[in-house]
Amino acid sequence: MDESLTPPVPASDKPSKTQRKRDMLERQKLGEQLLGLSERQLNALPLESQLLDALIDAKTIRSREGRRRQQQYIGRLMRTADTQAIEKQLLLWQHGHRLADPSPLSEAAETLAQSLLEDPATLTQLLERYPQVEVQPLRQLLRTNRQRQRQDLPPGDAWEQLVNQLLQLIQSDDQPL
Repeated sequence: MDESLTPPVPASDKPSKTQRKRDMLERQKLGEQLLGLSERQLNALPLESQLLDALIDAKTIRSREGRRRQQQYIGRLMRTADTQAIEKQLLLWQHGHRLADPSPLSEAAETLAQSLLEDPATLTQLLERYPQVEVQPLRQLLRTNRQRQRQDLPPGDAWEQLVNQLLQLIQSDDQPL
């Protein structure tokens, strides 16, 4: 059989140029999102050393053109990065390190924490119900979390501490919420 008569590989097996371009732009946007993170957060992500260095360097560049070129370089490095692991970690930070199998009590603690952040009157109700709570550390955690929300930062340790403190309160209570 003549090999010149074999059918060509169907084009549908590989992504189109448009799809490749879309993927590239998504990775570049993820790279831009990473620029908004602190150096500590960047170090916590599963990033290759070259990409980590490029992100840290980009934070020091003040020239508009220099920053644009650095962002393109980051976008190019993002093509080989494990974006699924990075996005997973960002989602964990964004949603407060939720447990893999959240219990109803931990969900209640997160809901209570969210309502404390949204409505200051909830704190008064909480303090009436749990008079043993140390008010000052709780208010500090609330301030820190509100500040992070205003700055559009992912929740950090303060969110976890707040949820854990509320979870301990709920677990020590005999009455359901």
